[in-house]
Amino acid sequence: MDYQLIEAQYELLFEFAVSPQFKKAYEYAEDIFTSECPGDDLLGFAEWFMFNYEIMDQSKTISEIFAMEEPIDIRTQMSQSHRSIFKIYKENEKVYLKDIFTNEALLLGHELFIESGLLNARIMISDHEAYIIGDVFEIDIAFEDAVRKAIFEAYNKFCIDNDLIKIEEFVNKENRMLYNIASVIHDTIEENTIDDDYTVQEAVFAYKCSYDDLVTFLLKLPYSLQADEDDEFLYSLIRDEDIVGEIEISKQTFSVLCLTEQMLHTIMENIALLNDENIVFLKSHMLTLDELL
Repeated sequence: MDYQLIEAQYELLFEFAVSPQFKKAYEYAEDIFTSECPGDDLLGFAEWFMFNYEIMDQSKTISEIFAMEEPIDIRTQMSQSHRSIFKIYKENEKVYLKDIFTNEALLLGHELFIESGLLNARIMISDHEAYIIGDVFEIDIAFEDAVRKAIFEAYNKFCIDNDLIKIEEFVNKENRMLYNIASVIHDTIEENTIDDDYTVQEAVFAYKCSYDDLVTFLLKLPYSLQADEDDEFLYSLIRDEDIVGEIEISKQTFSVLCLTEQMLHTIMENIALLNDENIVFLKSHMLTLDELL
């Protein structure tokens, strides 16, 4: 199949999803998405809205409604697409995508910009070949075991709390987890240049004051404090225009996250020097990628 036709239909689907007829549904869906994922930066919302959110008066997703508007194969196949994480491999000069959760291997029906590694992608099937649509995220092959472990742990918990379903059904149902993985790996690994072991150092403190008083306290540290645009409980610690750590605030505790143990100890010493009885050190430890996911 001509890949350009698929891309053109995907663009039409997006235009269809944001058309005035779905304005109310869009607002309802956004409320659900943000309430279930507080602090989420809406990464993946558009795709979730098109392929997972059911329009209440029709009990169908927008991609299914789009396919019914003009019942052609390409639209039907697109409505049946799914997102997962795939290992790329070549065999006999052909490129295959192997789902790391189901081990199903599919022949790729178009050219790909890379020949190895992992892809976090949505694919549609046409004539037994896979075609990538929507956002694509590259993942280093070193993350394969950690990502698989994180998803299967969530899957097992879901099956214990609910009914048993197939792993592919779970991944499709909870595909926001895949966007979360993309966000964690991109933001925490690439932007903060975590070391080769993919670890973060964390110190946890309790605070016995109001949230505003805590922020006032943090402003006394010898760093610039920059609030996150999407999460009011997340701050970056900046020194000489470089981010040296992050602070995540929750109810009655806050965590300091750093890339190196030395930097974490420096920040801990600066906190201790302020000698505020409302701030109590609890523990420090190392977070692995498994825990970050």
